[in-house]
Amino acid sequence: MSKTVAKKTKKTGFSYEKSKYRIKYLNRFKNLKKLIDFS
Repeated sequence: MSKTVAKKTKKTGFSYEKSKYRIKYLNRFKNLKKLIDFS
């Protein structure tokens, strides 16, 4: 029982970290695009 719970938490934690980084890079890309459009 506790093993599956730990597995689930690990999985969601990993996907959360991934989405966090994805958002970070997406924002950076958007800012870059803005700069390119502006210049």
